[in-house]
Amino acid sequence: DDRFINGALVCGVSDPVKTDFVFMIDISGSMSDDIAVTTTAIDSFGSSYAVAPHIRWSIERVSVDAVSTLIDVYHAFTAFPSFQTALTSLSVIGGGAVEPTYDAVWITATGGFDVDLGVDPEATPIYVVFTDEYAQTLMDLTETEVCQAVNAKNAILAVFTLPELYDDWDECALLYPLSADSATMAANLEDLFDSVVCGI
Repeated sequence: DDRFINGALVCGVSDPVKTDFVFMIDISGSMSDDIAVTTTAIDSFGSSYAVAPHIRWSIERVSVDAVSTLIDVYHAFTAFPSFQTALTSLSVIGGGAVEPTYDAVWITATGGFDVDLGVDPEATPIYVVFTDEYAQTLMDLTETEVCQAVNAKNAILAVFTLPELYDDWDECALLYPLSADSATMAANLEDLFDSVVCGI
């Protein structure tokens, strides 16, 4: 099966889909019980694709600081091994009273972090948000405006959050539960990748 290299699904060796993952992770204090399971799920999913040269990985942190920096690029696009090292060092640092996840998605989709991330315009961007809070913004953004930016970028947006918060994202995001089970979230990431990138 030419969809596999060393056991890793790559959607066809002859014409692989260049893919850039941006994991936007809420690191506010309320994520204390979720951050370890979140990073474990991402690591488990990504490890299956560690040898795929056309997939790159990055991390943005949301709610970094209460005053000056609410969103930052914690790790720019790299191959999986370097990303994995950064992922394992990610932790909750308290952050501020606001978790501006709408702003993180919109800024990324409109190019605000292109230089910091090292964006490849030929790659398919996949934005994956992990948060336990309702969608927030300091830029007065609406869900529709966020979705317009995502669609204009030809990006894919997935959000892992509490089911009661799905309404904040359901105009354009693929929605998955923020779970205490890392295996479930890893399987959901696999489903996301297989369905929207590989078309399986």
